[in-house]
Amino acid sequence: MTPHTMQLAGAPRGAWSRAALLGFAASLAVGASAPHTVLRAQEPTTVRMTVQMRDAQTQAPLMGALIRVPGQARPYITGVDGQVSFEVPAGTWVITARKGGYFTATEELEVRGPDEITMLLRRLEEVEAGLPATLLVRVREAGTGRSIEGAGVSLVGGETRITDKRGNVQFATLSGEARLNVEMIGYANRSEPVSVHSDGTTVVDLAMAVDAVVLEPIKVEVRSRHLLVNGVYRRIDSGQVMRLLTREDLEKFPVSFLSDAFSSVPGVQVDRASVGDTKLMGPARGDPNGCELKVYVDGMPTDMNIDSFSPEMVELAEIYWGLRTPIQYRGVNASNCGVVLLWTRRGGG
Repeated sequence: MTPHTMQLAGAPRGAWSRAALLGFAASLAVGASAPHTVLRAQEPTTVRMTVQMRDAQTQAPLMGALIRVPGQARPYITGVDGQVSFEVPAGTWVITARKGGYFTATEELEVRGPDEITMLLRRLEEVEAGLPATLLVRVREAGTGRSIEGAGVSLVGGETRITDKRGNVQFATLSGEARLNVEMIGYANRSEPVSVHSDGTTVVDLAMAVDAVVLEPIKVEVRSRHLLVNGVYRRIDSGQVMRLLTREDLEKFPVSFLSDAFSSVPGVQVDRASVGDTKLMGPARGDPNGCELKVYVDGMPTDMNIDSFSPEMVELAEIYWGLRTPIQYRGVNASNCGVVLLWTRRGGG
């Protein structure tokens, strides 16, 4: 028996009937006098989504994955359980998921109510053991090209490093997609996506504007591991190279013979006095004709004619003479004039 039934048990039968009729009539009267109201459930303005990120092979949860939702200023980051939750309006959304060492994934979702989805990320190919991909960031002032020392450069989700006197900072990182943030007092902050190459060094040039203006796209250069090991980039970055002939120079002004490309290099003369024996001459004190520059190919000395090498074979050439010649290449001939260091596309491209 309910409490309500117990309250009516001691009343006569007729009294109970009259009480029930009176209650029914009273309810009709109230219904007639009250305005007709239709109650509707209020539709939610946002829907809560939970995204679970897992390794496609091991099914292990992925911490630190970045979930990008269109219209949201900042990405969402998964926790130790590989999950992150957020609110979005109902509708169709295309979300992007990124994590270092994994391929980027996208998923189109039709959101109508609270939901939970799982996204699987596939690993990138394994990088060579002991040789991690390297990211070199060079920060310059827009317009002047002046190096900016003391700028804070960070990878999203990683540590912040400070640029040196040359405006450079370096990271040893996994290859794949990344985002750089650069801050410096007196300059507009920059945040740019980059793709880190899995083999060798990826170089990023970032121009910082004194005022917040539209900047040119960043320039990304993938550097050869072969040239890196042989100190070529170190000599270029430090300003040690006296003259430099690049692949871009050769493509900008195509030549039939490699020696023709050196004709436009200041300080270098092309000697064709002997048929089939073209020589490159550098300046020599007291000798207006100069002295012969010794040619190296991929770090090895050669006595071959310079025109034996096709222009299409050359990635770049370093030219030195006098005391500016790198010490490991000095004293290779009697005159100690200087050297031309040819780096081929096969060996250094």
